[in-house]
Amino acid sequence: MTDLIDAPDATWTVTAEERREFMRAYRRWWVRQPSTWLGLCVAVGIIAGAAMVLDWHPVVAIAALLASVALIIGISVRRVRQVYPVGETFRSWAGATAYRLDGRGGGMEINWDRIAATNVGPIAVHLRTLSPKQNLLVARQVLGEQARARLDRGVDGRVVEPVAREDAPGERSVVVDRKLQIALCGAAVRRFRVAGWIVVAAAVLLVLLRIADGDLWPALGTAGGLTLALGVVIAATVLPTIGTYPIGSTISGSFGEYLVVRGPWGRTSIHRSKLTPVARTRYAIVFRSGAARVIVPRAILDEESVSPDVRAMRRSTHG
Repeated sequence: MTDLIDAPDATWTVTAEERREFMRAYRRWWVRQPSTWLGLCVAVGIIAGAAMVLDWHPVVAIAALLASVALIIGISVRRVRQVYPVGETFRSWAGATAYRLDGRGGGMEINWDRIAATNVGPIAVHLRTLSPKQNLLVARQVLGEQARARLDRGVDGRVVEPVAREDAPGERSVVVDRKLQIALCGAAVRRFRVAGWIVVAAAVLLVLLRIADGDLWPALGTAGGLTLALGVVIAATVLPTIGTYPIGSTISGSFGEYLVVRGPWGRTSIHRSKLTPVARTRYAIVFRSGAARVIVPRAILDEESVSPDVRAMRRSTHG
């Protein structure tokens, strides 16, 4: 923890009505995000390519597009519901150097110098953070008077190197180098390996079929579109990982009742019951937390505490 503060700045127990209001605000905010439209464009490109390859009827293509949109919306809504479950009590602190939010399921700590811009609304607060670059929408109730006053004063967007600190008891640390960063990015994109091979195989098959028909250029365009769509999806996964684990940064953490990870951006904690291990590579362990994935360097975790949870993943120990 960056600051030791006894009394929280705000305490909020989530009610069904307050969450419904936040969900309405979240949907309006979500529709305005460039990343939303980028995801929809990727979905359109993939479906258009599949329709051309498989010669779909227009009705089938439209149905597939609507289904993909519904899936994207459903995943986003599910994540928000998991963040603010009804009955959960949150406490927040506005410290001298960071904003801290904690609940039974975990918490986060964001250094003030990592917040690049804010927009405080009547129901929700939009935070744009640096390193990693993120757009976050949080319920206004989790920001107390001190935090809102600090945000109202504005931020200059400078990334300030954190002061040297010692690891907390039980924590281990590692300095991120290029090799470790590449390995963490590789762990992040492992989920796309099957889809990636399918897209590559479809693109190659399409080109070969069109060559046989003597109609190469349209096939190259479609294959390029499919490959570009896959590249955009992978980039959208890799860039946040690079921002979370920049080269030269010191990352520390522990895995007891909570998985705790600290970096130059602040601190993240997730209760053990909210985590499901899904993969383990030589340098990283991947957990699923609801609809999200959490990539953690193995070097900061005690293998004795982790191993009981990852025995079912022995096929994934290579890499």
